[in-house]
This record gives sequence, structure tokens and C-alpha cells, in this order.
Amino acid sequence: MSIACLCNADGADAYDPTNDLQFFSDVKKSVTLPFTAGDFAIFLPNDIHMPGLRAPETNGNVVKLVFKLPVA
Repeated sequence: MSIACLCNADGADAYDPTNDLQFFSDVKKSVTLPFTAGDFAIFLPNDIHMPGLRAPETNGNVVKLVFKLPVA
């Protein structure tokens, strides 16, 4: 998975409230995190991530859980 600060992203598509997502066409200074079984990540509101990246040696079975908490 790649992660970047929202401040390093340009070229945003319109926010899609139905699917709760937004795509960016130009992201600078991203970092790729090599996840393995049992790893997890916590993202904050100004973090953007690129899901769906997969190492060639994986079998493709990935479980993703998303919990969204209100920001006070």
C-alpha cells in the first residue's frame, strides 16, 4: 500500500459520496509500505492511500476492514 499526505496531492477528481472515495492524478512524495499477513495501518483524515497494490508472490486473498470515526 502506498501512503501520502493530502498536502502532496493535486489533480483531485470530484469526491464520490456513494462510494466514499476520491482519486488524485498527481501525488508526490508517497511511501510504499510492504504489508504482510497480520499487519495493519491507521490513517488520519489528511492521509491518502493507494489500495489494491499487491506483491506478485501473494495469492490475492486480502481482507480489508474500514472503520471511520468522526473527527472532533
